[in-house]
Amino acid sequence: MPWWVKIFTWIFLVFGLVVPVGIVFGILGLNFEMNLYGISSFHPFSVVGFSIIILFVLKAITAFGLWTEKDWALKLGFIDAISGMLICLYGMVIATSSLRIEIAILIPYFIWLNKNKVRWETFNTGDRS
Repeated sequence: MPWWVKIFTWIFLVFGLVVPVGIVFGILGLNFEMNLYGISSFHPFSVVGFSIIILFVLKAITAFGLWTEKDWALKLGFIDAISGMLICLYGMVIATSSLRIEIAILIPYFIWLNKNKVRWETFNTGDRS
């Protein structure tokens, strides 16, 4: 993995560990700001807040899969990258009408996933001939 993928892997692993804390805060009625791809909420149990939590869980599971080189990690990575780009575009065009830096990372991430698809699948199927 390139260094920048490793950095984001660790960032989202940490965010994944914070998700249960956010859920407990929501149960206790405490509000806090959540923001991803230009979509934000102060309420973890609103539709938007819960969607953001689900996105962070998806990113954390994907990060764990990439870090541990699981065979399913690239497939989940594609779901993560494509959904991220679509939500980011929505956030840029409709929600905030401003340029989001995340898109500048999601596009290379998608390209990296695509370039490594065959090699990842070959490595994880045990066919190393």
